[in-house]
Amino acid sequence: MHLVSALGNLFCTHFPTFGLMIIVRSSLGEFVRPTEQNMDELVTALSQDKLPIGTFIIDDGWQDVGAVAEDEPDNQGLWGFGAYDGLGGTLKQTVDAIKTKLPTVNHVGVWMS
Repeated sequence: MHLVSALGNLFCTHFPTFGLMIIVRSSLGEFVRPTEQNMDELVTALSQDKLPIGTFIIDDGWQDVGAVAEDEPDNQGLWGFGAYDGLGGTLKQTVDAIKTKLPTVNHVGVWMS
């Protein structure tokens, strides 16, 4: 039994997505861009429900993108590696806010365009 427990602890330590993970895009809606308000509402709801989230993924929509060319089917491109203005701060500030309200979060990942 001790070996199984030790292996389980080792697995959880080296594979951070093992356990409860939340993906923002799935939580807010597929075409809903994360904003300061809806991210705060999501994190507050998770905190109030006392869910032991270990990994928090900020999916599509946080980055600063803009139109590259008109009349193109896929006409958006990455303007920079900073967060877009609607997120309400830097990516670091967003991650800090998540980890403050959800102390069980060990890892925050982001989707890159």
